[in-house]
Amino acid sequence: MIGHKAFPEKPGKCPHCYSSNMKDVEVLGAYDGPLFWECETCGIQLLRFSRRTTDKHLRKVKGLYYDLEEEWMDRICEGLPN
Repeated sequence: MIGHKAFPEKPGKCPHCYSSNMKDVEVLGAYDGPLFWECETCGIQLLRFSRRTTDKHLRKVKGLYYDLEEEWMDRICEGLPN
C-alpha cells in the first residue's frame, strides 16, 4: 500500500497510472465491506481508512487461516487445516 493518505470513497481513477480499473478488496473477517482499493492495471493498493484503523481491522484476523480451495468458504480455522 502506498503512503498514509486514505481514500474513503473508491477513486474513479488510479492516482498512480490514471486507469479507471479500480476494484474493492475485502478481507474476510476483518471488516464488512472493502478494506482497501486496488488498481487492476498497475496493482497499486490504496487505503480506505487511516493506516491505524486498517491495522486495527487486520489484527482481528491475525493468526486465522482460510481454506479457499475447499467448498467450506465459511470455515475459518485458528490453525492450518489438517
